[in-house]
Amino acid sequence: FQYTLRDADGDEATSTLAIDVENTGPTIPTAEPLGIIVDEGGLDQPGTIRDGIGDVLSPGDASAGDGVDDGKVSGAIPFNAGGNPVTIELAVGNGGDTGLKTLNGDRIFAAWDAEQQRLVGYIESTNPGDPANQVFLMQITDEQSGQFTFTLLQPIEHPDIDGQENGDNENIPDSYFYVDVQIEDQDCDVAYTQ
Repeated sequence: FQYTLRDADGDEATSTLAIDVENTGPTIPTAEPLGIIVDEGGLDQPGTIRDGIGDVLSPGDASAGDGVDDGKVSGAIPFNAGGNPVTIELAVGNGGDTGLKTLNGDRIFAAWDAEQQRLVGYIESTNPGDPANQVFLMQITDEQSGQFTFTLLQPIEHPDIDGQENGDNENIPDSYFYVDVQIEDQDCDVAYTQ
């Protein structure tokens, strides 16, 4: 806007003041998706093999077979929030189909529970709110920093590469799926990542 200054004897000077209000929405600092690894060997359930070939030890797990909770991992979704508080929503594409199966051969789907701030992996055609149907949980623990905890609750089916029943190669190749992340600030600026 333009303004005018006048001194005591009537001299005037006019100038323009520009105020630039930047809208700094959330941004993703890298194009690389965040990768996490959980190991169902930490579940101590039938169908899991502790410390099998290709197992990944949890951070700080220096000894095989020590019972460290390999089925749970914590991390942070990398993003810059910008100038406003954000909300985070998680989803799996393909109508929620993760592409994974339970040991019984049932497909595993995922649904966002906005009230609990978590992505629930569950057995297809069952109630995702029933813990008996849940296969994994990805809980957002702090939206402003992107902190989350991923907990595997049930073992999943892996390809059998050698045809041997009860072999110890269940981690070769690893099964995986992608989680889509939507980060939205108060004035509806949105950033997406996986």
